[in-house]
Amino acid sequence: MTATVVSGSDGVTPQSAQCSPCPANTGNINGSSTAGDISLCNLCSQNYHMTQVAIPNQNGVNPSAAQCLSCPAGSGNDQPPSSSGDISQCNIYQINYYITQVAVTVSSENTPSAAVCTICPTGQGNSTWPNSPGDIFQCYQCQAGFYMAKLAVQASNGVNLTSALCNPCPANSTSQPTSTISTISSCQCFDPNAAPINSSQTSCICANGYFGVPNTSQNQVSGCFSCDINQYSTQGAACTTCAMGSLINPDFGGYKCIDTSIGTLPWNEQQEIAYACKEGYYGINAEIGGSCIQYPTGTNITEPSNYAKGNTNSLANISVCNQCSLNFYMNAAASTSQPIASAQCTAYFTGSGAQIPSKTPTDISFCSICVPNYYVTVAAFNPIPGVKAFPAICIPCPANSSSPLQTQTGALVNCTCYDVNALPFQATQTTCTCLNCYYGNISSVQGGPSGCTHCPPGMFQEELHAKNVLLDLKF
Repeated sequence: MTATVVSGSDGVTPQSAQCSPCPANTGNINGSSTAGDISLCNLCSQNYHMTQVAIPNQNGVNPSAAQCLSCPAGSGNDQPPSSSGDISQCNIYQINYYITQVAVTVSSENTPSAAVCTICPTGQGNSTWPNSPGDIFQCYQCQAGFYMAKLAVQASNGVNLTSALCNPCPANSTSQPTSTISTISSCQCFDPNAAPINSSQTSCICANGYFGVPNTSQNQVSGCFSCDINQYSTQGAACTTCAMGSLINPDFGGYKCIDTSIGTLPWNEQQEIAYACKEGYYGINAEIGGSCIQYPTGTNITEPSNYAKGNTNSLANISVCNQCSLNFYMNAAASTSQPIASAQCTAYFTGSGAQIPSKTPTDISFCSICVPNYYVTVAAFNPIPGVKAFPAICIPCPANSSSPLQTQTGALVNCTCYDVNALPFQATQTTCTCLNCYYGNISSVQGGPSGCTHCPPGMFQEELHAKNVLLDLKF
């Protein structure tokens, strides 16, 4: 302070204190509240040593600030020097250096010297360490902008000492200092709209759903801009509008189009199928915006997928419809060469079928079983010279009855009425009616309650078939 505060009283104009800066690398601790001179600058800045104390204005001597010199590279001190000394005041290491020789104070036998400090290799460093001689093991951290691939190793039992192994983050990214093993994924791009860095993405590019070029320094405005609604982008490329009938899929962060056409499967995270076509449909790249087309009647594919032989990929066409659905048999195989064609499939005769899909050309004898609720009266016949093939001949079960899938020749007795109190089928019993001594209306619902009620004591049911009549046994 060169002049004190002047308060405004008795007509005097108020003035603030007049202050002048201390010379470079000097200062004081608590400032000054009284007028003085440059000798108030009586401290050295940290990591400087004092060669001469400040001299006040007295006895005709011009005042001067403390005289301070910078410590040698890497050395310093933990408190600003306040008294005259020498270079031995530089007695500790600075961050990211390590001490190889301690400071030496002046004596009759010694010339003063600062601590001798060596800088850690690029990217390596430290934050705290004892101020005693050491080695490169003291470079145990990775600095900001690096990630640690290997810990520092201290020499012991024949093991060579090493500093931490620090790899640089990709261009335009940084990381926090670390003293533990980390990976490249600990690096973060400067641009908040850039894709996360990981083992498969080792450079800074715009995130999916954004276009542009990531910024090249911290705290800049993002260089990655969001695509418009129903547009997608990958790796910072220009935005592309989804095809008609599709829209953006949030699960992909705005870079895939959801096909909204009939026949599209929803996204399956476990199977990693991206909107593939349903069974019964195929598409050209339906998983990335194409549409799904329904198979020709009776055709199918082994399994919906977007792999090489699946029903949606860049090469998919109607030839992926290469097998027949159940209850159809194959007349001709699918053709992958010109003329490209699906399998040719024909529906089975009513009631007949097969237990497996038809995957190769065959004939109607492939229809060798009867589907549920039918029974076999004549087995399927494979063709022989002069005799054509024919399928299993299947007869439907009577009303209000059923049967399981039939693989062998049978008869009406293979069918069972829904009602548990109905008469079993036989040659002379071809409809579902109540058992003898039961009356009512037969159940028409499979698994439902019986509609047949037992006759009361002393009464019986006359078998009139067309109706139930209860007769009293009393005479």
